Parts: sequence; C-alpha cells; structure tokens
Amino acid sequence: MRTVLLALLVPVGLVGFVLPYDTLGDRVRDLELASERAPRERADLGEQTARLDRELGELREAVSRTQGDDALEARLTEVETLLCAAEAGLLGVEDELAAQRASVAAALDSRAPERDATVAALRAEVASLRAQLDERWGSLESAVAGTAEVASAGLQRMETLEASLTGVRDVRAMWRELVGPTVQLAGKSTVGSGVVVRGLDGALHVLTAWHVVRDIRAETDDPAAPIPLRAYREDTTWIDRECALVAHDVGLDVALLTVVDPEGLAEAARLAPPERLARVRVFDSVYAVGCPLGNDPIPTHGEVASTHHVVADNDYWMISAPTYIGNSGGGIYDAATHELLGIFSKIYTHGSMRATIVPHMGLVTPLDQVYDWLEREGHLHLFRAPRETARLETAR
Repeated sequence: MRTVLLALLVPVGLVGFVLPYDTLGDRVRDLELASERAPRERADLGEQTARLDRELGELREAVSRTQGDDALEARLTEVETLLCAAEAGLLGVEDELAAQRASVAAALDSRAPERDATVAALRAEVASLRAQLDERWGSLESAVAGTAEVASAGLQRMETLEASLTGVRDVRAMWRELVGPTVQLAGKSTVGSGVVVRGLDGALHVLTAWHVVRDIRAETDDPAAPIPLRAYREDTTWIDRECALVAHDVGLDVALLTVVDPEGLAEAARLAPPERLARVRVFDSVYAVGCPLGNDPIPTHGEVASTHHVVADNDYWMISAPTYIGNSGGGIYDAATHELLGIFSKIYTHGSMRATIVPHMGLVTPLDQVYDWLEREGHLHLFRAPRETARLETAR
C-alpha cells in the first residue's frame, strides 16, 4: 500500500465582529478595520481551500489506486469535512462584513434627522452671531459719530472760552451764534422774539414764548393763521417767512413752531446739553438776545441772579441782563460757549397805577424744562439723538 504524506490542516473559525459600541464613530472605525482584515482572511481561506482541493484530489487518486485502505478513506472524509468548514468560514466572513455594513448604514440613516437638526441649529447660531456683530458694528459707528460730534462741539466751546480768557472776541462768530438765530415774531400790535433751532433732520424750528403766539393769533380772525417771522442777516437786511404751530404749553409759557419755507435762514442756535444745564449757578455770565419794542435783535449782557424763582407754580431762572417788552421768546445764552440755556418768558414790573418795568429782573424758562416738555409731547427726538436722550434721563 502506497503511503501518502498529508499536511495537517487546522480549520479557520469565524471572525467575531459583534462588539459593544459607544458611538457611531467607533462602529465606523471597527468597520474600516474589518474591511482591512476581510481581504486578508478571504485570501487565507481561499489558499487553504485550494490546498484542500489539491489534497482531496490526491486522496481520491490514491483511494482509486488503493482500494480498501480504511485509513486513507478516513483521511479523505476528514479532508472533505475540513474543506466544507473552510468554505463555510469564508462565507461567514463575507456575511458578517455585509451585516456590519448594513448596521452602520442603518445607524447613519437613523442619525440623519439629528445631524440635519444640528446643522440647522449651527446655521441659526451663525446667523444670530452675524446679526449681533452687525448690530454692535452699527452701535460702534454711531458711538464714533457721536464722539466726533461731541469732540467738535467741545473744541468749539474751548476755542470760545480761550478767546474770552484772552480778551480777544470773534465778533462775527458772536453775531452768528447769538444774534443770527434770533428772529422777530410780530402781529398788528404785538411783537415778540423767537430762537431758530435746527432739527436732527435738518429742518428749522423756532422756540418761543406761548403768550407771544397767543397774542399774535388774537389779532386775526383765523385761529390757525401762520405766525409771521422776520429773520435778520449780518449785512443788516432781513427776510420774511412764516411759521406753523407744532405744540405749546400754557403753564410753561413755551411754544414750538416750524418754519414753512426755511430758504435763506442760515443761523441756528446750539442747544446746551443736559449736563451743562445742571451746572448753571448764580453769577454765571449770560447774554439775553431779543427784539425789544420791535427792534432788530439786541444782545445784552448780565448774570444768572437765581436758579429757583417760583411764579404761579412755575420754576424760573432770574437774570440781570437788561430786557424789555419784545424780549419774550428770545434766547438766553452762555456767555462763554454761546449755547442756548433758556427761553425768555416775562419781566418784573412794580406799581399798580402806572407799572414800571424792572429790566434787570427777567424770568427765563430753563432749557431742561423745555426738554421735559418736548419729551412729553413726543418731539424731543427732533433735537436730541437717542444717546443724548438717555443722557438726559441720567442727568435728572
């Protein structure tokens, strides 16, 4: 009997892929590792299968030559069994790999809504951050513009103060800042004054005393008639315009007008900010500018005599700058900075039979009360930016 040398083959078991996973990423990584191992294992199984096929062929040939050899037939049966196991192992590896791929694909599909929601949330957060950045940039631009405005006004006030300290006065600048904004408001027999102020939108308005408007309208048959305005120029000429009433307060004796046709009116008063008004004290130097007895605007110099003078439940300032009939509605200015501090309202008289006017005892409606009134009427935004309005609230 011919002896055939046979190699002892060890069957290859199935590779285990079922492992606990904490995250989808772990599963994907394990799938990648399995994908790398599977070709090698298939190659090994294929090589073993080929060897088993060769050995099986040799065994069958030997069995055909050696009939009745029980050991050889048993080995033949054993090799056939090993070959079946190797083929089954190869199929198991492929099936397990396919199952792992299907599992990962299902996990990815199940996470799709969550992934889409996360992406949408991130996009919304980016949009919100961009909007906040745009808002902050706009606030920064507004703050820079406001700072530039304050710096410009401060520089102008500093130059004016420096000129006053050195005793050198810019007369033309004083005319533009004190006399130029003063206008005459007159009817048939009534005369008063007003102060031109420029709104933030560039429109021109007039602050004046209410009793001036009231008396002018009383001389007409039309209670809504426009108020005549005469504006003066530096070359001593003038132009006539008309104003429309916007709002008024009887108790405060103040009115706001708007110029119907502002063409030709160049000068406007600079309004004192709330912090400056809060610093007004007795002995502060001021100018009163008005049109007494219907004259062209006349500036007079004096001081603040009182910052708390109550008449008919209204709180006024008293000034010593000479004033007279017709000054009502005119402006009271800081003598150093030329900022508008208040609107002239009335003047003291004495004697019952023949009243005598006391020119150095004039009463002024301070501008901070005018700001409060404009805010109540909803017109403060015409003259003060939002940041300045907030500053006004802080100053109270």
